[in-house]
Amino acid sequence: PVAEFVYVQGEVRNPGPVKYTRDLTVLRAIAQAGGFTTLASPKRVTLLREEGGKKQTLRINVGRIMDGADDSQDVVLKPNDIITVPQRLF
Repeated sequence: PVAEFVYVQGEVRNPGPVKYTRDLTVLRAIAQAGGFTTLASPKRVTLLREEGGKKQTLRINVGRIMDGADDSQDVVLKPNDIITVPQRLF
């Protein structure tokens, strides 16, 4: 069988594909990509998902998830999801 991946790009230490598992969440995928760089903006992470030919973009405040304030935003990922961690604004 062909391995499935999600993709983490932007301000993470090791951007690139992360092997998909059924329990993979946004926070776990970022952790597997080495975590945030010092320039990352955890409050403005985006998730791009394509289902049935339609693209959906979700904005996720990973900072709140890490603080334990909002676990509901730690979305369970699907194969081929793309997580983008933007650079923070100065």
